[in-house]
This record gives sequence, structure tokens and C-alpha cells, in this order.
Amino acid sequence: VVAPIKKIFSLDLRSLALFRVVVSLILIIDFLFTRLPYFTFFYTNKGLLPLKHLFIYDTFWADTSSVNFISSEPVFQLALLIIAIIFFFMLLVGYKTKWIALGVWILLVSFQSRNFLILNSGDTLLCLLIFWSLLLPLGKHFSIDRAFHEHKEKTNCIFSVNSYAFIFQILMVYYFAYLLKTDDIWKTGQAVYYALMLDNFRTQWGDILLQYPHVMKILSHFTYYVIENLVPFLFVFFGMWWRFRMVLILIMCFFHLSLGTFLHLGLFSWVCLAGWIALIPGEFWDGMSKQLPRRNNKLFVYYDGDCSFCKKMVLLIKTFLILPHVSFSMAQSDQQALSEMEKQNSWLVFDGKTWWGRWKAWTVLVSYSPLFFYLAPFLRMKKVSLWGDWFYGKVAANRKRLGYMLPHPGREKESSKAVSILLSGFFFFCFIYVIMWNVRTLNFNYYSKYMPREWNRFGAFFHLHQHWNMFSPKPFDTTGWVILSAIKSDTGDKIDLWRKGKPLSMNKPIRYDTSFPVFRFRKMMENITTKYRKYSKNYLLYLCNKWNKKKEERYIENIELIYMRQKIPPPGEILPIPEHVSISKKRCPKQKR
Repeated sequence: VVAPIKKIFSLDLRSLALFRVVVSLILIIDFLFTRLPYFTFFYTNKGLLPLKHLFIYDTFWADTSSVNFISSEPVFQLALLIIAIIFFFMLLVGYKTKWIALGVWILLVSFQSRNFLILNSGDTLLCLLIFWSLLLPLGKHFSIDRAFHEHKEKTNCIFSVNSYAFIFQILMVYYFAYLLKTDDIWKTGQAVYYALMLDNFRTQWGDILLQYPHVMKILSHFTYYVIENLVPFLFVFFGMWWRFRMVLILIMCFFHLSLGTFLHLGLFSWVCLAGWIALIPGEFWDGMSKQLPRRNNKLFVYYDGDCSFCKKMVLLIKTFLILPHVSFSMAQSDQQALSEMEKQNSWLVFDGKTWWGRWKAWTVLVSYSPLFFYLAPFLRMKKVSLWGDWFYGKVAANRKRLGYMLPHPGREKESSKAVSILLSGFFFFCFIYVIMWNVRTLNFNYYSKYMPREWNRFGAFFHLHQHWNMFSPKPFDTTGWVILSAIKSDTGDKIDLWRKGKPLSMNKPIRYDTSFPVFRFRKMMENITTKYRKYSKNYLLYLCNKWNKKKEERYIENIELIYMRQKIPPPGEILPIPEHVSISKKRCPKQKR
């Protein structure tokens, strides 16, 4: 019994490395393109959620942990964003991975706590997966840590409390989503239709799918019965067979790619993909390594043995270009190589016929890399080669100084057994806590006697709170679009600030889903027009100040947030006339001229 369980809930170190890279890229893209351009609006007192309102209206978030609570000044928030992005790049390359992963988690939960109005389930899952991975060896492959530290792992497989919790967390997303889908609409196969009728979520590909009712019915049943109900059980009971496990992973990856194609779901699809990538079994990587071409076992790299920077760069090249069969040696160990190195004043790559130096040596190695070989033709281009030789010369001239910036090769320090046991005990407690939390989401009034509301503080502090109620108990049965009606003081004309000041029109936009600057505005608008209406006045005040600061004489005096709501009819019926719903109104403060 123990062996199959260990096999099912083990993780491969190479899969964890790929998970680290994918998660880092998700974070970098998210922070650079969706948070940084709007940081004043998202994270300062001048924007959507002043800090005092966060604590007054929602006491749950007062128990959360956040560095962002220290100050809401724009300079401070911008500095935190830049620091976070630097940490994400360090995690990407695997530098001091254990400590950097902890820093990434702290910074991420800090930003999540500062503004919950722009978050969706993808953000929740991302925090949780990084939390469970804090004791997992994310940097054992394809990392700076791997390049500079001696590793004596007997196996690429790891089984621990955290690997168990990591896998279970992924499976709980689907099974509890299944349990929370209690409406008959899922059993009748109409759920996908209602999900695609939501104008703010549906993509252009979703428009096409909406024309095929039979396909939507099949997809509804497939999602409900197979993806969310059957797959978690199949993984637990048959995941020890690696081929079967790979089939499940491929099915889930295809499912999430399809979701991201038909619906705007923010980070959710990509974070789920990253989670399933981490579950790829070691046998897959073993098979892939056997398929790698062995032509690079006749490639020899020579470097200056008296140059510490050169040795460090060689270690990095071998690790990140994935060249296990290439021979790396000091030029001083081969008289011909030493003579050629002195002649070219460069490191060397010898392919059995030609001695390559400077930038050309780099392009040869890239052409032999199983991961980056397709870049070689670009690197060989004349202009690129000229710039490459110039860059190489600059690096060579400063190699002593650069050498101090790179870590020294050596053995990686390991945590003491006592510390490891204590940390494992803590994460085991968190794992039990998370299971109880998820069970309580099924019927809060009943299960709260076993897990009272007061226990929420622990989950809030460590960001373990979760509720997998996506499209539960059923998709929304209403759709609509927003209008930001404002009156210009100089002419009295009504304009729509949501449409960048165009004349007011109550008609539905041709493509409402593309009117959001970034996906976080989609979730924000959903929140402030439904259960978090109390925050909508902050948004209106922000728009007043932003518009009046730029427009001088054409400033606005009043602004109103309107939601044009439409009841979604049963399949085949026509949409009814939209209902005009006034969410909130605001009189703009007079601007100092």
C-alpha cells in the first residue's frame, strides 16, 4: 500500500523546475503588464481601495499579512512592485531558490491582500501552489543553484508532506468545484451555454462555440462528470502508472487551454497548467533524455582555468543550454587548445574540425542545445554577430569584476533534521486546515461548529483561504455591460467615460469583452456591480479626479455607474430588453484651478 501511495504523490525534480519557470513567467507577465501600469489605481489611497476602507468594510482582510500595508504612498508601492519583479526573475533563473521562493510568496500575498477586488481564483491558486512548494526542491534542475552547487541526489523523485499537499491541493480545486455545482443546470447540460452568454467573459472563439448547442451540451457534461468528478479519483487510484498519469495530465492541460480560448479567465487557466506540469512523472523525462541527439558528445569546450568568471560561465552554459554530453575542460589541460586560446584570445569550442571562438563559439553551442537550437540561425546573422562580438569584448574586459557577482561553486547547505521536522509538521497542520476549510465551504452553517469562524484568522494570515465556486452552484443567469455616465460642465452633454468620453449610448458594445484595459478590470467591475457595490464610489471619485485633472475647461460635475442588465433566456430564445440598474452616483469635487 505504501509504495503505490508514494508513487502517486511523488513529484519529479525536473517537473518542479519546469513548474518554477512557468510560474515565474506568469508572475513576471502579470506584474509587468497588468499591475505595474495601473499601480496607482490598484494599490494607493488615490485609487480604488483606500487602506482605511479595506479595514472598515472587510475585517477579514485586516487579519491578512501584507508589506503593502506599511504605506500607500505611490513611491512605496512602486518600489515594492519593482522589488517583486526582481524576485520573480531570480526565481526564474533559480538563484538561491529556497529563500527567493519564500520572498516571492511573501510579496505575492502582500499584493493580494492590498486589493482583493481585482483577484480571481487563479490568484488564489497561485498563492497556494507557491506556499506548498516552499519546502519542495524547485532549484535542483535548470537553475543557477544547480550550476554552482554539487548535487548528490540518488533519485529525481521526492515524496514529502509538501508533495502530498501540493498534489492534493490541485485535485481539491476540481472535486470541490464539482461538489459546489448543485444546480440541475449542470446535469441537463446547459451550463456551458450560460457561461458563454456572459458578455464580459466570452471571447471571439466563444462566439463561434455558442452556435453549436450540441457541442456545448457535451462539454457541460464532460466538465461536470469527467474533469471535476472523475479525474481526481482516477489520479488518486491509478496515478502510479506513469503512462496513465500522463494521459490525465494531457487531458487537463488541453481542457485549460480550451477554457482560455473560449473564456476570459485571467490567470486561472495558466496557473492550472503550471500545476499539472509539476505532476509530470519522471519516466517522461527519462524517455525524453534518451531521445536527445548524442551528436554533441563530440563537442569540446575549453576555457581559461585561471579565470574564475570563465569557469562559472561554463557551468551556467552547461546547465541552461542542457548540454550533458559536451566535454568542458580547462585549456591548460590541452596544449593545442591552450595555443589556440592564446591565438584567438577567447574561450573555444572544438567540433572535431574547427576551433570556434568569441561569439561564434556561443552560436555553435546554442545550435547543439535541445532547448534553444532554433535561435542559432538568428544568432549567426551578420549584424547580430557584430553586436555579439562587441558584447563579448565588453564582458571579457570586465570578467574579473563580473566574477565577483556570481556565486562560488560548492556544496549546497542543507537544513538540519530538527528544522525539517518542525517545518514538515507545520505544513502538515496547514494541510489538515485546508481540507477542513474546503469541507466547510459545502455547508458553512453545519460545518462551522467543527471549524468556527474565529479560525479564519490563521487561514487569512497565511493565505490558505479558498473557495472553488467557479460557476457554482450555476453560471450567472444575467449578463450585461457597464456605462459610466457623466455630464460635462461646459455644454451639459452626457458622455460615457467607460468608452473614453464618447457621447452617451445605452446600446451594447460590439465587443464588450475587449473594452477592459487588462483582465483585472473585468473582475473589479464584476465585484463593484454586485456584492461589493460599497467600493464603487471610490472608483467614481478616481475617475472624476483623473478626467478633471486633464480636461481643464471641460470638466465633469456628476458621474453615475450604470449596469445594463439582461436576463439570459433559455437556449434558442431571444435576449430581453436590458434593465437599467444604477449602481452608484458621485458628485465630483471641485478642482483647484
